[in-house]
Amino acid sequence: MSIFHQRPQNTSCVIDREILEHLTSRNHLDKKLEAFIDERCPSEIEDILATLFGERSFSQSEYSRLLFRIIFSVADIGPAIFVGRGAHLILPRDRVFAVRLICSNEFRIKRLVNMLKIPESAASIKIHHYDMDQKNFFRRVYNLESAPANEFDLVINRDYIQGAKSIAEIVETAFKEKFGSEYIRTE
Repeated sequence: MSIFHQRPQNTSCVIDREILEHLTSRNHLDKKLEAFIDERCPSEIEDILATLFGERSFSQSEYSRLLFRIIFSVADIGPAIFVGRGAHLILPRDRVFAVRLICSNEFRIKRLVNMLKIPESAASIKIHHYDMDQKNFFRRVYNLESAPANEFDLVINRDYIQGAKSIAEIVETAFKEKFGSEYIRTE
């Protein structure tokens, strides 16, 4: 999660799937964006096959350019919270508060089992696929193999701090510490 702090305002927006919907409506792209929803982007093979079979496709560079343009456009409007997509890697670092939530695979599996009402084995497979998709996304879009902890202002381990309210309070306190008197609480 990246919180972009441009200037004090009383509102901020949360950006996640909204980015995808904006891309879809603005460029009339088809089912190819489903790959992006899972934090994937079309591989070179998918691009070639789509071209051969006459399907509307978009290249990796076109995809990255659209993503970056939308992140910058939203950030330019005012304070925004970007969930995923690596916004903290392209926005001005002195105006971004980057938070990473981590936890063990056991915690993730239990949470997914409870949320989706699926067996542990299915949850484990889903998590493995999600991790691979995310890794491929960051490799293709940002040319990164990993996300080192020093890229973030704050890393919270959900195994030990589980309550959403507690996490929000920690993030708010650290955000105030970074931005000081510029901070205005939004309610």
